[in-house]
Amino acid sequence: MVYVTDYYRILQVHYEAAPEVIEAAYRRLSKLNHPDLNNNPASMERMKQINLAYEVLADSQRRREYHNQWLQLVSGKDPLSHRRESAGSSLDACYQVVDGYFHDLMMENWATAYQRLTRGDRKRISLKEFSEWKIEVSRVFQLGSYALKLFRKHRDCHFADQLYSEVREYSVYTCDKQVLTGRINEETIPKYVAWDGDAWRVCLGYRDLKPFILKLRHMASQGKHMNPDRTLADAMMRVDGLTGMLSQYGLMEEFEREAKRSQRYRNPFTIAVIHVLPVKNMVELHYEQYRDLCLENMAQMMLQVFRQTDVVGRWSEMGFAVLFTETCEEDAQRAIEKMVDYVSQHQRIDYEVAAGCSGYFQNSLEETLRMAESNALLQKSRMDGREKTSIVMTGKAV
Repeated sequence: MVYVTDYYRILQVHYEAAPEVIEAAYRRLSKLNHPDLNNNPASMERMKQINLAYEVLADSQRRREYHNQWLQLVSGKDPLSHRRESAGSSLDACYQVVDGYFHDLMMENWATAYQRLTRGDRKRISLKEFSEWKIEVSRVFQLGSYALKLFRKHRDCHFADQLYSEVREYSVYTCDKQVLTGRINEETIPKYVAWDGDAWRVCLGYRDLKPFILKLRHMASQGKHMNPDRTLADAMMRVDGLTGMLSQYGLMEEFEREAKRSQRYRNPFTIAVIHVLPVKNMVELHYEQYRDLCLENMAQMMLQVFRQTDVVGRWSEMGFAVLFTETCEEDAQRAIEKMVDYVSQHQRIDYEVAAGCSGYFQNSLEETLRMAESNALLQKSRMDGREKTSIVMTGKAV
């Protein structure tokens, strides 16, 4: 049988993807494109292509035969940058941009992926820094497949201090392999694409990638000297799986370290506790899904506002905590007020924020945390008493 279609591209997988990645990609794409679940008239034809691609790639013998012909199909081209020809023309320009971005990341075409970013992102982040970041990511996580679904659209929307006439929010399912352990992970992340004056471009939103690069580099280097399962277990304890920030366990380690520094050098520090309160489930998701969307959005907002020296992490099911190093309570309170103001102008999910803080109190970390939590709960109770103003997203969802 002679194959003329890029089945790897249809399943959105790397041409060296493991069988379990092929299986995971097929399951996810089937859910997104099955005619019984998708009202798009093109979904039936798309599902036929997905089924055919899976039948070939899931069979080891047929895949070997296909792979040899696929190499001829892309002969004379860079196989890592090959684009599918089937169904591509039916996709709108916005979808093609974000699809191309993740395909470039999967195939490690950093320069091409970088050119798909907004002009604002490329002004803040250089190609060298972007490539260095993605190289470090690939040393820890290898993207094996992805799937995209348009979540919603926003008009006149701010993103990373830039106003765009339209921003589209995609839910991106990813399946990657942890290089150190070989384990397969599946998760769904948000990704935003903006109309950037003359074309659709992917929003990165970060101001500085250096902290991420250093963290990933440390993770990769530690893996050379430690048992992979132990490294993974330690990382999972310290890091919150939803937001990628420190977990409560990781935060407590930072709090205790800072308390010892304060006792030795008399440096001030302040701890803040922040509660996220979902207001209205506008997209009719299950509560857990909507809660996670609120938390993810809040995490992005805090990364935009707080200093690199501030330590931010997830403290509870619906809350965060922040360690303001070498900062008195008054200055920390001003930082929180700035954060709340920023959220009120830029967040995209309907939720409210109640926050409280406390400077290091009576040389007791326990008392400091209790005071911060008490102040946050006091603010929450005041809001529940109708002394509150709803924080709504900037830009109308359409």
